[in-house]
Amino acid sequence: MKVYQRDKDDYYVGAFDSPVLPHRCVTTEPEIMPGFIPRWNGEAWEQVENHRGKKGWLNGVESEIKDFGPLPEGWSDTKPEPTEEEIKKQKIEELEAELLALDQRLMRPTVEIVAGTSDEDDRAQFAILKVLKDEKRAELKALRPVKKAESDEAV
Repeated sequence: MKVYQRDKDDYYVGAFDSPVLPHRCVTTEPEIMPGFIPRWNGEAWEQVENHRGKKGWLNGVESEIKDFGPLPEGWSDTKPEPTEEEIKKQKIEELEAELLALDQRLMRPTVEIVAGTSDEDDRAQFAILKVLKDEKRAELKALRPVKKAESDEAV
């Protein structure tokens, strides 16, 4: 006879031929439907949504569905838009990286100028990079909150 096996949670796992009815098996054939998994309710197979392995966002946090059933409340297939705070943090990180790169680019012309071996190109490059660095510092200062100690000193 053909038997249909269930796991410990009564979800269908497969079929096989057996001369007897083994534990966790029934003789009623389940209907297989895309996007669902059959579950034995004690009398018949019922269809349960199957989203296992689906990736998306649960309340804004990247997640993967681990269980059978409907999608949880707060689920989205679309990545949420970043918050203003996340955008600001990303911009600060980018500006800090740009400042580090500018410092590295300024090193050679600065050494040449200090050593007195600079030429016109070194001085021009230094001036351009210095202006860029000052602009990036101003952008960064505008994004960062003023610390208590700094605001007290300004008074």
